[in-house]
Amino acid sequence: MQLRKGQEAVAMIGAHASIRSQNVLWFLGSSGLIATLLVLPASSATASRETSAPGSIVASSASGIAKVDYGKLPLSFEVNSGQANRRVKFLARGSGYNLFLAPTEATLTFRRSSKNALTPTTRLRIQHVGANAEPEMSGREKLPGKVSYFIGNDPKQWRTDIPTYARLEYRDVYPGVDLIYHGAQGSLEYDFVVAPGADPSGIALAFHGAEKLEIDSEGNLLLRVAGGSLRQQKPHIYQEVDGVRRKIDGGYVFRSLSQRDSSHGARGIGFHVAAYDTSKPLI
Repeated sequence: MQLRKGQEAVAMIGAHASIRSQNVLWFLGSSGLIATLLVLPASSATASRETSAPGSIVASSASGIAKVDYGKLPLSFEVNSGQANRRVKFLARGSGYNLFLAPTEATLTFRRSSKNALTPTTRLRIQHVGANAEPEMSGREKLPGKVSYFIGNDPKQWRTDIPTYARLEYRDVYPGVDLIYHGAQGSLEYDFVVAPGADPSGIALAFHGAEKLEIDSEGNLLLRVAGGSLRQQKPHIYQEVDGVRRKIDGGYVFRSLSQRDSSHGARGIGFHVAAYDTSKPLI
C-alpha cells in the first residue's frame, strides 16, 4: 500500500511536535501487556531512583501465583550506561520484570516467585524481522528522575545519575517507518508511525519464547509463555479528516518467517490495513 506524497503534517509526539513530510499513519500497537506469572525481583543489583513509578504485584491465590499488572508498568526508559549488555541501548525495570530495547528487538524477562535465587527466567523476545539493523534510537521527553546503580563495593562499577525518558523512539526501523515505545493511560504501548510512500505491510514481528500465538474473536493477540500468558490488544488505526478522527479497519495477521527463525521456535505477526483516503493526513 502506498501513501500519497504532497502535504505537510505535524505529528504530535507527547509534548513535542515533529514535522513529518506529508501524511502520517499511526499504528497504536497498544501492547497493554497483562500477564499472570510467577515473579521474583529481576536484578541482584541495588538500584536507586530519585523518582519512581513501580509496577504492581498482588498475590492471586493459594497456589502462590502473583498477578503482574502491566497496565501499571513504569513509564520511563533509561539509557544503558553499562548496567546491561552492550547491545541494549535503553531499558526499563519493574517489580518482577525487565524490558531491554536493542536496535532490532525488545526483550521482556520475568522471574518466577520462589525462595530459590536460581529460579529460571521467563523470556519473551520481540524481533523486528527484516528491519534496519542500525536504526537511530533516542529518548524523548526527558524526565526529572534519574537512576543510579550501586553494584558491589567498587565505585568504578557504579552507574549514577542515568537520565530517564517518557518515550523511546526508533527512527526508520523500516523504510519510512518509525517505532515509538511510550506509556498511555498507565499502559505500555508501542506505535509504528508510517510516513507517506512507506508500506506498512513490510512490518513483521517474530516472537521468540512464545509457545503459542492466537488472535481472539476481538482481534487481540494472545501469547502463551512459560508460566502464564500475555495479551496484546488489537491495534488502533485511524486518520483525521477535517478534524474528525476516523477509524481505519485493520488488525494482526500471522506472518511466515524464515526457516532459520521458525526452526528457533519463533512465531510471526504483521498488520493488515483496509483502504483509506490517501489524500488526507494519516495519524
